Amino acid sequence: MLKAAEISPGPTLSRRLLGAASWVVLGAGVTHVARLVGNLIMTRLLAPEAFGLVAVASMVPTILSLLSDVGFRENICRNPKGEDQRFLDTVWSIQIVRGQVLWLGCTLVAGLLYVAAQAGWIPRASTYGDPRMPWVLAVCALGISLGSFHSTKIFSENRKLRIKQVLMIELTTQLLGIVAMIAIAALTRSIWAILIGSLIGTVSYTILTHTRLSGVNNRWCWDREHVADIMGFGKWIAWSSAFTVFASNGDKLLLGGFASAQAMGLYSIAATLIGSAESLVGQVMGRVALPGLSEVARTAPERVPGAYFKLRSRFDPTMLAISGLLFAAGDVVVRVMYDPRYQDAGHMLQILALGLIASRYTIALYLYIAMGRPKYSVVLNFVRCVSLYAIVGIGYLAYGIPGAVLGIAMRELPAVFVVWYFNSKHQLNNVALELRLLLFWPAGFVVGEIVSIIYARLVH
Repeated sequence: MLKAAEISPGPTLSRRLLGAASWVVLGAGVTHVARLVGNLIMTRLLAPEAFGLVAVASMVPTILSLLSDVGFRENICRNPKGEDQRFLDTVWSIQIVRGQVLWLGCTLVAGLLYVAAQAGWIPRASTYGDPRMPWVLAVCALGISLGSFHSTKIFSENRKLRIKQVLMIELTTQLLGIVAMIAIAALTRSIWAILIGSLIGTVSYTILTHTRLSGVNNRWCWDREHVADIMGFGKWIAWSSAFTVFASNGDKLLLGGFASAQAMGLYSIAATLIGSAESLVGQVMGRVALPGLSEVARTAPERVPGAYFKLRSRFDPTMLAISGLLFAAGDVVVRVMYDPRYQDAGHMLQILALGLIASRYTIALYLYIAMGRPKYSVVLNFVRCVSLYAIVGIGYLAYGIPGAVLGIAMRELPAVFVVWYFNSKHQLNNVALELRLLLFWPAGFVVGEIVSIIYARLVH
């Protein structure tokens, strides 16, 4: 847990950081357990190809969303006007317009995909060629439209490091969505259970952000000065997000063309398990580190390096230990959790675990935004994007699907060198710390080997 007094100049921020970090870790833990339980139940009700189709279809709204991201949360978090209601209402209005445009864009893509499939331009054996794909995509797109109406109170609570109520809303809506998915899947054994459950969660979230958080409810406002301010900072976020979206979703984008829906479903299971670790750290970084580092950068910029090192020393050990453990025992994890149809996901999980070694450096993205260096984030995400497509393409050509998965695991490695370069300009590199942190990987590997040996003896 963070020792916030060591990374902030004042006790008030210290208490807020400690409280926020505690709630984020607790909430993220409960959330991941709920998702895992729901995932385990759903995999017993639906075939692997259902998860493959949804994974690829949901990628399109995600890509379009990130391509148009102007940093609503970042704007409210860092801007001195972030508590002005007229500024907040302008953010909300831009958010709604963006949501409806994205919905129309996704619907158009779904239509084009349908036409291409009917014309025989897409191989029917691929995930993109599945006749259900356009309809699944159209329903996924509806979630963007409905979700765009959520209140900016969520961002205001994040700015003030008041996380408890936000997490309660997120957990409540997630549980509603999971229960709906399971109930519908039990009755229909259909892929639509995943989609309808997701829409129920989205609608519930939108409503609760308006009704369960304190503050003034949003109203339509289009203040030109605020729009210019939001878009002026947001253009750098948009460029960064444009590269992020292709870097973060390129695995599904590429494998959707390489692999069948079944193989894609197995990959989505492995990626979900790895994503749980990345998501936990990412939530802490986005909800605690970003506002905390932003405040440190505004009030005591000379203390930014110390703050960064403290964050690294708290969260990198977890990522490295999990990486070593899953590399050794990923196949055991899948065997215990899933039925025989999903066993091949275990080997994918072991390979993907290597990616956690480099992906822990994504904390630098939040650091650069807090420091007022969004250009660094743009360059970093550009490198991540290019390296993904180059490495995964080479891996697939050389070794097929296993090679592509290995390429996905290695995609963040070139970005590490970029982080070290930018950090060197601001005294943000610490070789001794890096070497100490790396010791946690073999420690996790040893634990994973012990788990594998115990499992083998129990089974045989």
